[in-house]
Amino acid sequence: NTVQEKVLEAVQTMVSTPAATLGVEPVEDVDVTETNERKDMFEMFAAAGDAAPAVSEAASSISAEALKKIGVGLAALGSAIGVGLVGAKAAEATGRNPGAAGEIRTQAIIFAALAEGIVFIALFLG
Repeated sequence: NTVQEKVLEAVQTMVSTPAATLGVEPVEDVDVTETNERKDMFEMFAAAGDAAPAVSEAASSISAEALKKIGVGLAALGSAIGVGLVGAKAAEATGRNPGAAGEIRTQAIIFAALAEGIVFIALFLG
């Protein structure tokens, strides 16, 4: 029994089961095209289920090396965004309080170095 056959059996059971046994009041005005459309939809899902092993095989063909490179790239992107935010906020803070420029600069350099350190950690671990 393939997945498609099981789904088709379930659809046929749903279509042929009297409404009273399902605990639903029967509807006199049933559109047959809707039932056929529903059946077509389940056939489509069943066909997609048959394609699942091919999709799984394609996804598993992505090498671990490629995933590591993607991880390092994401770490670099996050680090770049972090350094940009640190620089922007440091400039804003210096503009608001020019007397504290030295302390702000020191903290900004420390936090930018920590953000860039994430890339090196990702490179060494990846």
